[in-house]
Amino acid sequence: MFADVATVSTTDHSDEALQIQMKPYEYKLLPKLAETGSFCVLEGKYELESFIKGARTFTLADGMRFKLSFTNTGDIVLIRGNIDAEVHTECDRCLEPSKLQIIGEVEGYAVFDEASAGNDLENDEYLVAKGPDGCVDLAPFLYAALIFALPLVVLCDEGCAGICPLCGVNRNEEICSCSLDTIDEDHPFAALKDLF
Repeated sequence: MFADVATVSTTDHSDEALQIQMKPYEYKLLPKLAETGSFCVLEGKYELESFIKGARTFTLADGMRFKLSFTNTGDIVLIRGNIDAEVHTECDRCLEPSKLQIIGEVEGYAVFDEASAGNDLENDEYLVAKGPDGCVDLAPFLYAALIFALPLVVLCDEGCAGICPLCGVNRNEEICSCSLDTIDEDHPFAALKDLF
């Protein structure tokens, strides 16, 4: 494990456990953003192999590409942009490998001293620039954009037929002769058949 890598275990907006090996992505804001109104753009690739959200592992094919703009608005530096990543995981219906193209938005702030953040910003909305170069770690913003862009349900295809709940066959590959009408009334999920 790298010395500069932090393992983060937390819960996101859906209360699912999130585990990520966070490598910092440091960027120097100064001197290019020293003046009010100054602006710059950063394009790059963040090396991330995989992360775990809930019981699901997501693997990135080639890291995460990003394009960010930085604007010094006086008291704060506005950070906006987007991320793009090809993510591999399994389909929620058939459990086969599934590929997703994730595009997310980055929005946050950086401050040169914490007092500039005031009471209007939450701690996870801003970064504090450190040292004479105004160095910030952009990794938390990149991760947040990736996590919030993930779909709630992962499908290999919109028309995925899933796995038969009775015999377990992948209905995308085989047709089974099972019928929901054959479910025994004593089965714990028998009441659900009326919903289909």
